[in-house]
Amino acid sequence: MLQVTLRVVALYPHECIERILPTVRYFRGYTQRLDNCPPKGYIAPEPDMPFTVEDSLAVPEQITASRRETAGLRRSGEQLRTEVAELHRHMVRRFDDVQVQLDQLTGDVGQLKEYNLERRHRERGLAYFGSLVRKGRVLTSQEVSDLLEDAEDRGVLSRDERLDVAWAEVILSGERRTDHRPVTVLAEVSSDLDRDDVLHAADRAAMLAKLGTPVLPVVAGITITERAAAMARSRNVWQLLDGHVIELPAAAHAVMEHSRAD
Repeated sequence: MLQVTLRVVALYPHECIERILPTVRYFRGYTQRLDNCPPKGYIAPEPDMPFTVEDSLAVPEQITASRRETAGLRRSGEQLRTEVAELHRHMVRRFDDVQVQLDQLTGDVGQLKEYNLERRHRERGLAYFGSLVRKGRVLTSQEVSDLLEDAEDRGVLSRDERLDVAWAEVILSGERRTDHRPVTVLAEVSSDLDRDDVLHAADRAAMLAKLGTPVLPVVAGITITERAAAMARSRNVWQLLDGHVIELPAAAHAVMEHSRAD
């Protein structure tokens, strides 16, 4: 402090010393605080080096530089938060897009699964329906169309009935195993059978039976709901699950006889 005071005396007139000394004391205390937590880039004077007025005058510049650096870091932080928020929004949009594509893919896979199951029942009709009929043959789409068109022309089927029966997945002709009489199998195919499949099989089989040949209504698939199974039993619809026939009461044969009688 004595050195600082002597320097001040040499630089300033005697009448200004009393005004300068408080400032020197202030800067000395300020630099002591800066020694404990110096700003970035500030080099504290060595302990054996006297703290000069020039050193004290450089402190405000260092503080200003530190403030500028802090402001720059704050702006960088805000920019980083903005970029992170934008990245999050982008990822959410991408996730939504992926979810939509996944849903579409799931639907496509389900449709392919259903189509493949129907194709297998048509191509391997003897294997799937062989326990129900003998000498079975799956009718082609053209054969079904000709059969239904002729029935409509003869007034046996209405236009709506023709169109409805045409939607059946499998129509197979053969002979009953009990007496070798002609019989037709109409099957609705789905991996997960429900009440609609049972209703379609029963109703379309009744329409097709108007042509004069008894018809066996069948639902074929992998699984069936309890309500659909109960309806199938009450409507005398055969259940073909995973390639295995679930036997029905004698009422199922009564349906064939009734259809034949019509």
